[in-house]
Amino acid sequence: MARRTGPRAATAETIARPAQVAARRAPQLLIVDDSEDAQELFRLYLDGSGFDMIGARNGKHALDLLSGGYQPNLIIVDLLMPVMDGMELIESLRSDARLAHVPVLVVSAVDVPKRARLPQTRYLRKPFRNADLLANIEELVGISPRP
Repeated sequence: MARRTGPRAATAETIARPAQVAARRAPQLLIVDDSEDAQELFRLYLDGSGFDMIGARNGKHALDLLSGGYQPNLIIVDLLMPVMDGMELIESLRSDARLAHVPVLVVSAVDVPKRARLPQTRYLRKPFRNADLLANIEELVGISPRP
């Protein structure tokens, strides 16, 4: 898949500067997936939906962003990633009082372990319809950013 180069392209600057993204009023989504192609697909699926998105390449990278003060409205997590997988990330989030309330949408092609079925955590199996992705996000965030 060719990489996009326009204003919505995933860049190191977007990932490295979450404070700039967080300063905006739109609902914030943190997309945690080791595949840049998957992150770009989420951006394409949600283009025009009114959400701001930044990406993290694994659970550790996501925790680094979160410990730096970034507060997303929702975290979208793949389960299978190097360094720190999705389950480890979810367990870390749920054990941190500052982050335990943040909803998580697990999007994966593998079955979700029972231990991932925690409050504020939902599962969407790949492949999915774009409408199902958006409906889950809007429900978990609690608002619809579309006019």
